[in-house]
Amino acid sequence: MAKKLTKRQKEFIEIFKKNMCLITKSCDKAQVPLRTYYNWLDDPTFRDAVEEARTSIKDFGEAALFKLINSGNPAATIFYNKTKNRDRGYIERREIEHSGGATLNLTPDEIKEEVKRLLK
Repeated sequence: MAKKLTKRQKEFIEIFKKNMCLITKSCDKAQVPLRTYYNWLDDPTFRDAVEEARTSIKDFGEAALFKLINSGNPAATIFYNKTKNRDRGYIERREIEHSGGATLNLTPDEIKEEVKRLLK
């Protein structure tokens, strides 16, 4: 059976939510020492409550982003595409994955030329 939050932990979680999940600010407002907050995280019930609060703040942020996109905000649209649609080519840089080993004996100038060639 899952352990229940203490009254003080419940109060902290409410303050935590109101303060956008900012730890230090919430600890100050709730008069909970930072060390106590980190000790409470050892309790799975408290840790779950913290994660639930963080998820709701993430949802809040995404909802605000979607409002901007729907209003035609180009920066919001570009940001969304760069972060969520990378697989569709909305990216400013290339990511190259490499597994395995390779040894090249190239001079710094040869390395620069090879990188230029690979990026074309």
